[in-house]
Amino acid sequence: MLFNIIVKAKGYRCYIITLLRLILLGINANNLEKTLHILSCIEVISYVVPFHDLIKEKIAGHNRQV
Repeated sequence: MLFNIIVKAKGYRCYIITLLRLILLGINANNLEKTLHILSCIEVISYVVPFHDLIKEKIAGHNRQV
């Protein structure tokens, strides 16, 4: 899919957040087919974009400062 290319190309990585915002606006309870396509796009993005838990880093940084 297009998301794989966007994530791998350095110049386009910054646009993933913008695309996710636009995709989320398309979720519509009245149009189930459109919503299913959007959820499958989010699924693909979640497979190719690494997620990182920032809460653990914040807690670890706070413990170092005390």
